[in-house]
Amino acid sequence: AVPAQGLLGIGALGQLWLQGADPEEALGWYGEALSRDPASLAARAGEVSALARLGRLEEAAARADLLLEEAPDHAELLLARAELALATGEPVRAYVAPVTRLARERPEHPQALAAAGRVLWAAGDLEGAEAALGEALRRRPANLAARLDLAALLGEQGRWVGVVKALQPLVNLQPEEPRWRAMSAAAYLAMGRPDLAAPHLTACAGHPLCPE
Repeated sequence: AVPAQGLLGIGALGQLWLQGADPEEALGWYGEALSRDPASLAARAGEVSALARLGRLEEAAARADLLLEEAPDHAELLLARAELALATGEPVRAYVAPVTRLARERPEHPQALAAAGRVLWAAGDLEGAEAALGEALRRRPANLAARLDLAALLGEQGRWVGVVKALQPLVNLQPEEPRWRAMSAAAYLAMGRPDLAAPHLTACAGHPLCPE
């Protein structure tokens, strides 16, 4: 039996389960909310997120497209749809303008700038991608996804000093984390500095990402 919290409460339960990394349970709660109010935009958007987390990407994308026809300015839906395009290998050109506009108009949004960086990168605008990811980190240095994306973007261009600088806060914060050490070691080796790579290689020894 569903507690008598009302529609908002039921939708909130879905969000709590989604944040708690149980998208299957979240999907059930969003379905319950929609059985009571099929027009609930919040619950339908929640379903998109839950489906994406479950790996049902094409279904999530199709539902997101329908919702964006009704609510083209819905920030979370727009960002989710752009991320789905990146995940499925769809052309992302259609999402460049709306996502970058959102990042420009709402730079305080926790995902907008980072998403703009990823979309611009996929569209081939490396300079724009670097600027967006850098601004995302300036506003929120703890944004792990943006930091790793920036490191990967710079690495793709062979800008290894920039890769090391991007990763250094992670190494400082979690010196025992082998992933950061492995990535730093790879950057130093690519720079031709095995002496600087050595301590990182020692720290990541045995990890699958650790360079040989």
